[in-house]
Amino acid sequence: MKRTFTMIAVLLLTFAGFSQRYEDTRDVGNFHAIKAFGGVEVRLVKGKPGKIYIESNRISHQDIITEVSRGTLRIKPRTSSLFNEKSRHWYIRVEVTYDYLDEIRATAGAKVISRNTVKTDEILILASTGGEIDIRLDAHTVESQVGTGAIVELSGTTKYHNSNVSMGGELDAFYLESDYVVVRSTMGGIANMRANKEIKASAGLGGVVGVRGDPVYISRRTSLGGEIH
Repeated sequence: MKRTFTMIAVLLLTFAGFSQRYEDTRDVGNFHAIKAFGGVEVRLVKGKPGKIYIESNRISHQDIITEVSRGTLRIKPRTSSLFNEKSRHWYIRVEVTYDYLDEIRATAGAKVISRNTVKTDEILILASTGGEIDIRLDAHTVESQVGTGAIVELSGTTKYHNSNVSMGGELDAFYLESDYVVVRSTMGGIANMRANKEIKASAGLGGVVGVRGDPVYISRRTSLGGEIH
């Protein structure tokens, strides 16, 4: 019986160790761009800007950096906290309320998703080193850059879409209704695009471009194992 109680106590302590949750609400001021780093998951919510809500497990809110510099909100864990023995099985989820955005970046395993359609004139979408972005857009001009194993999914509408995908990055923009598209895919990148009027596509060094829609004008350039279909 004593042995049974001991085992139960050990299991309870182990479970508690895996579930150390923290919550925090912060005022960050005005911003028009977001950069997420290091495994953070960011959820965008349209509304009155300036506040963010943080939920984390096994990473204290003191080890989560949120700062605004020159209009850019940066969100990342303190590097030293990730190598702490207590930080195994961690996560950081941040809900960001925004008014207007013209730049979204996700790098080093960070993920940015949106609950609402992001309405803007021009926007830069950039993901690299395993970052992920999943956004619905209503924009005049979109520029997307995807590289080094990052994954980006774009939907919605835009007039112009200029894209560069490389080094194993993947861009799925089949559901982003675009009138004019310029896309370049190289070094194993995969770019899936929709063009309604015109598309200029180039693929090289194993890059792939997929095209949907019924554009009036199509320009294709391939080299060194690149594919356009």
